[in-house]
Amino acid sequence: MTFTHADDWDPLFAQRSPMFEAFARPCAQWRDGPGFPDRQRCAAALDAVPVRNSSGRALQLAEPADAAGAWGYERSIAESAELGFRQGNWHDLMNLLVWCVFPQSKARLNAAHLADPAGCARPAARWAAPPRSALRDALTLFDENGVIVASADPSLEPWERFCDGAAADADDADQREVLGIGTQRHRVLLRRPLGGSIG
Repeated sequence: MTFTHADDWDPLFAQRSPMFEAFARPCAQWRDGPGFPDRQRCAAALDAVPVRNSSGRALQLAEPADAAGAWGYERSIAESAELGFRQGNWHDLMNLLVWCVFPQSKARLNAAHLADPAGCARPAARWAAPPRSALRDALTLFDENGVIVASADPSLEPWERFCDGAAADADDADQREVLGIGTQRHRVLLRRPLGGSIG
C-alpha cells in the first residue's frame, strides 16, 4: 500500500497537533509554497541541518529502488549517503522531517540495522520475502511507531492527553517526542487520536 495522498497537503499541519511541534522550523519554509513540497524544497530542508549518516557523510535525497527493499534502503543510507525519497509521499516526508529533527537517532537506527547482516540474507526463492531478525523487527517497529515520553507522572495520563491532540499546559514539564513516521502519517491523514509504541 502506498500512502501518497499528495492532494491532502496541509501547509499548516505542523501547527495542528503538539505531536508536530518539533517540526515547526523545517516546515515553516513550506507554508507558502504551491502544494506538497517538491524534491528541491525537501532537499533544502535536509541540507540546512545538515543531516549525516553514521559515517559522517551528508545525506542526499534519491529515488528509491523498489527492488532493493528495506535492506537496500538501509544500505543506501549507510554506504552511499542516499535517503530514498518519493515526492508527494507523506510517509517519506515524515521520514525526512524526523531525519532533520533527530538526525543522530535516525543514524544510529540505520547503523543498528547494518550491524545485523545475519538477519538480512535473502532466501533462495526469488519471490520469498527476505528474512528479518527480531532485532531488526524491533528497530523497524520503533522507527515506524516509536514515541518517547519523559514524565514525572507515573500514570499514562500525559500520553493519553498527547494522543488526543491536547495542547500542553503552560506548567506541563512532560516531554514527548514522536519518532515514528507511520504514527505521524496516521495523525496527519486520518486526523484522529492514535496510539504508538512508548519508549
